[in-house]
Amino acid sequence: MRPALFYMIADGERASFYVRCESSGEEPRLKHVDTRTPQSLSGDGPSGKQPPEASEQDLDKAVFTKQLRQYLNRQKYEAAFKSLVLVAARSRSVGSEVF
Repeated sequence: MRPALFYMIADGERASFYVRCESSGEEPRLKHVDTRTPQSLSGDGPSGKQPPEASEQDLDKAVFTKQLRQYLNRQKYEAAFKSLVLVAARSRSVGSEVF
């Protein structure tokens, strides 16, 4: 049975994925199922047009965003989840203990 909710917590450098587990208390429990980091940024391009003033770091983040979208589309197609909860944070603003 696929989980009802799939959680993605992401910044510009990594994305961690969790599913909600059954718990006896009021607090939901999350189980870590995957972590994604940018892959082969130099060999891949961002989706759509990018402004000419975009820095290399901006382009890397755009490529990573595209890679995450492709991953999520694949997971949805494979029925890995019914619904998705996205938590986006500024780079390095979320403590490393979360990831």
